[in-house]
Amino acid sequence: MLKNYLKIAMRNIKKHKGYSFINIAGLAVGMTCCILILLWVHDEFSYDRYHEKATRIYRITYAEEIGGAYDHYAVPPFAAAPAFEAEVPEIVAYTRLWQRTGLIKYNDKKFDERGIFYVDKDFFKIFTHEFIKGEPATALVTPGSIVLTQSMAKKIFGDESSLGKTINLTEDGDLKVTGVVKDVPRNSHFRFNYLVSMNTIQGRRAEFLDAWLAIMGWSYILLDESADYKVVEKKLVPIVDNHAGAEAQKYGQKMFYFLQPLTDIHLKSHLEGEIEGNGDIRYVYVFSIIA
Repeated sequence: MLKNYLKIAMRNIKKHKGYSFINIAGLAVGMTCCILILLWVHDEFSYDRYHEKATRIYRITYAEEIGGAYDHYAVPPFAAAPAFEAEVPEIVAYTRLWQRTGLIKYNDKKFDERGIFYVDKDFFKIFTHEFIKGEPATALVTPGSIVLTQSMAKKIFGDESSLGKTINLTEDGDLKVTGVVKDVPRNSHFRFNYLVSMNTIQGRRAEFLDAWLAIMGWSYILLDESADYKVVEKKLVPIVDNHAGAEAQKYGQKMFYFLQPLTDIHLKSHLEGEIEGNGDIRYVYVFSIIA
């Protein structure tokens, strides 16, 4: 029966070549477009999910209301994360990210670099990045430590071994290479080239590291496996009031803190001060319907 159907189909194709070509070509183009769109949709939903603890990672966001004007930021005051971690048992670890550019020197080489982030020691306890050299648990503990991506290590050191070598960064002086990690995957909502221990600037940047009314960078926390982030979010209110309530009242300022799931950031976050440009879940829905 199947063989008979195939014979009839082939006769019809030969008999109506133009019509058959249009139908087959149209079907092929339609299927190709559908597959490409679905691959793109899958890629959009894959952002940040390569982290082993992705479902437990949250970004702290900050909103303020002054004189009736309400603004919501992706960058909270840097004093918040350590205070929350100290007073909320469900918070296992935190890290803050402060981004900058700088001139990196090694011997007689100079590199004007971007993608330099100062981060807290638990960065690799929260985020998953494969180490080529060094130890994740200790790489960012000591002041003056710096971790490079594989491509940056190749760029600066060539075929030399980079671990333990010293490079010079504008303002911070000599930094010791304590780790090399694989390049950040493309499907990450932020990418770095260098990570410098936040302890390096702890003493001379206290004016913004300990400030409750200044916003400088991004903060992330790791919650316990059994924690409900909405419950944790409510616990932040009295902590903020205790540390910054009186100071905020002087300026007629109301402060609000929220926890944003890591896997929501790329498609669902369009706050002031995003670390990089994000996608949009609405486009994903539209193209999914088209597919």
